[in-house]
Amino acid sequence: APTAFRRLGAGFGGRRVTGVGFDQDTLREAGIEEAGAFAAVSSGDNSNIIAARVAREMFSVENVAARIYDPRRAEVYQRLGIPTVATVRWTADQMLRRLLPSGAEPL
Repeated sequence: APTAFRRLGAGFGGRRVTGVGFDQDTLREAGIEEAGAFAAVSSGDNSNIIAARVAREMFSVENVAARIYDPRRAEVYQRLGIPTVATVRWTADQMLRRLLPSGAEPL
């Protein structure tokens, strides 16, 4: 939602795009074709897995991860080849480890 952008600091220099996270036009507008990584972190498991699969399968993004709230679903999605993460602290750590280049240190 556009209101989510209010949480960004005044110095945020990134692109602000609103839309459905798995819509191909929305993803293109957000720069998916140049993306080195994609994190699907909406509040819906189904939306996240669809977005992650679209990023990987339609746009060939190599580093993709999806946040999944339901651990039973997470196991299924892992088998589909989509890395999944859950819980806030663990999610943040796993997202960084999956998306940053090997050997990079988050600050």
